[in-house]
Amino acid sequence: MLFYCIYFLNLIVIMFCPYLIPKSWYQDKYQTLKFEFDCKTQIEVRVKKTYLKTGRPIAGNVVNIDLLSSMNSFMKQLGKMDDGVVYPMRLSKIHLDVKRERLIPPNDVPVGIIRSIYDAFFRCQIREKNCLKTCCHRSIFEPFRGSSLRVTHIKWYRCLQKLMLIVSFALAIVPWIIRIAIFYRYEDNEHDDRDEAARDRKLDVHYAYFPGSLTSFLTPVHIVFLFCYAVLALDAVLFGILEMFTSEIKRNLELVLRKCFRDMHESSYSKSVGWAVRTMLYPLKEYGVLGLLVVGIYWLFVLPVIALVLAFYCIPTLNIAIRLLCHLFIVIFPEFKFVTTLKEKIGVVGLLRKETVARLPVKSTHWFRFVQFIVILLSLLALLSCVLLVVEVIVFFVEIVVYTLIGIILNASQTLKHVSLLFMLTLYARDCFGGVTKKYQAFNEAINKALLAKVKEDVDKVAWQTADVQPNTAFQVSVDDHGDKPTSINPILCVSNGVLKWTIPRLLLFLDNQDKPYITRTFFFKAAYMDHVGCPGSLYKNLIRAMRQFVTIILFLLFVVVVVMAFGNEYSVSGVNQMLATLAGGFLPWIFRNVLFKPPADIEIDTSSLSFQNMFNNVIRNHKQNWPVADLVADNLQLEGDDFERNEETYPKRFSPQMGPGSVSMLNGDIDGDNLQLESDDFERNEETYPKRFSPQMDPDSVSMLNGDVVDENKINVLIINMSNRTRLENEKMDV
Repeated sequence: MLFYCIYFLNLIVIMFCPYLIPKSWYQDKYQTLKFEFDCKTQIEVRVKKTYLKTGRPIAGNVVNIDLLSSMNSFMKQLGKMDDGVVYPMRLSKIHLDVKRERLIPPNDVPVGIIRSIYDAFFRCQIREKNCLKTCCHRSIFEPFRGSSLRVTHIKWYRCLQKLMLIVSFALAIVPWIIRIAIFYRYEDNEHDDRDEAARDRKLDVHYAYFPGSLTSFLTPVHIVFLFCYAVLALDAVLFGILEMFTSEIKRNLELVLRKCFRDMHESSYSKSVGWAVRTMLYPLKEYGVLGLLVVGIYWLFVLPVIALVLAFYCIPTLNIAIRLLCHLFIVIFPEFKFVTTLKEKIGVVGLLRKETVARLPVKSTHWFRFVQFIVILLSLLALLSCVLLVVEVIVFFVEIVVYTLIGIILNASQTLKHVSLLFMLTLYARDCFGGVTKKYQAFNEAINKALLAKVKEDVDKVAWQTADVQPNTAFQVSVDDHGDKPTSINPILCVSNGVLKWTIPRLLLFLDNQDKPYITRTFFFKAAYMDHVGCPGSLYKNLIRAMRQFVTIILFLLFVVVVVMAFGNEYSVSGVNQMLATLAGGFLPWIFRNVLFKPPADIEIDTSSLSFQNMFNNVIRNHKQNWPVADLVADNLQLEGDDFERNEETYPKRFSPQMGPGSVSMLNGDIDGDNLQLESDDFERNEETYPKRFSPQMDPDSVSMLNGDVVDENKINVLIINMSNRTRLENEKMDV
């Protein structure tokens, strides 16, 4: 019976292993959300469309047209503009690209011990700590910065990121290494003994017997596994080479893979079964009782098609494989459309909201298509290889768990006290670290309510709409200055590493079309560090405090176990009694913490107190972040004669056509554009003067970190759109 269960587990894992991949890797809502910011007063932006020579980006306010190709509304306005003319564009709405990881919902806070370790090291957010910030943002070749040597200045935190990437890959293959080690430590000798016994008795080895594991059946160095290793290694090398020389193919592959997994995840089992039932009952619906005469013949032809369609929509592994094959076919024949026609013929158009494939541009070169074909083919083979290895690993660990449980049951007298110890350690770990999560969760709910109360009128104007009409909306939070010097709340347009962004003060509350509010991650931790009763304070201090409590409990439990085992061996106490004694002693820390020496309850934060309101308003007043622009909506595009003449006099030489397209810095009124052309040596000398604002090595993600500062950009006078050398960075999406 055990082996039948293992066979069934193999089948389940093979069918549903794509669900093991986190949804955050391919779901749009976990990647980037688009929010609409409604400008209460129109914002004027001067835009100029021109053609610039490409070169090393040094300084300027230039954005390449390729980076704006997804801005539909802004591109329409650009189409109405003449080259070389400055147009004042009055904006009514700004669409922002917001990464999901920068937002915190009201029911989840990123403060768990595992999550904090992942964020601090694997996402390298530890570099924003004050004690590490200056070192992490310096170059590893700092002594050669002012010398004549031309070196690429790599910052220290980049080294940590690459190291953590290597560690991630190593952790991913550790389960398979354990599987191989166990095989050669125990199972390989069994194979040799079996073959030797068969030869001594002049018997043939019976290969029809399958033990439930391909590793035991074939050995880890069989040609099948060697092929899987080679495919995965070739994939890793190829993707690394593509990342170094051409990122477009890598982006195309990411687009294809994310689309395949996203469509797979959106497949509905209920809709698929409903379609199958409707198809089978079609003769009875159309011909009534007369349909009973032909329903048998009809089912004979229809049932195979229904089985194939249900298998496609209900088996994720088959779904992903067929989708990759379709994309592979589309790369070879880009203009051949067959999926839509087939779906219409068998009536499955409604099973997905919108099911498309990602096509390459029709004018792509043959070499580009060949490389893309090889990359997608290797991705398909890598998927099958991963399925095989994952199945083997999961079955292996399930067998370990099964046989471990059997051993615990058979040796209950020796193992029950250890099992009870592990059980209590799990409960105490959850209690210690769960208390930190509860503290931050209560604070998160309190400040969410406080922010919603401040923008209640604006939220009510949006929230009354239905989900299919209501856009994702971002709100600015207004606070009273109470006689202090008022701070500007107008958005500031800026360019960072060639990417168009808005610096929007007090943009704190985000509401999706399901009326679920979010606050920014940076603001949450800034508010948590307020010196006020009820604020949780530093996350690391809370985690260290919880760790200290947990270590104290561990030491006490170990003392209890040692005492129980000593008395048990001395006086021949039964295993059940030892387990009961361990449990009784293990619950003493809980009794001390919650009954005898119960600490006073945490003080709930009072958001209505004047002290809290003052501190909270100060955090809101000083908060601003940079947000990438998804689109710009302008009410009009009119050029007044007098204004235009003044603009030409004001900006005659500032927009040099030799200016680079990917600049970081802004143009101010007192800067001459002709003087912005810096040679490499001049630029390196100027890096000390302008370390953040003009550095081409500036990290594009450094504008807002978990607990870090915001890179303060200067307001630009005129935004220059470089129309030269336009390429398509994103694949075309169309129905097939």
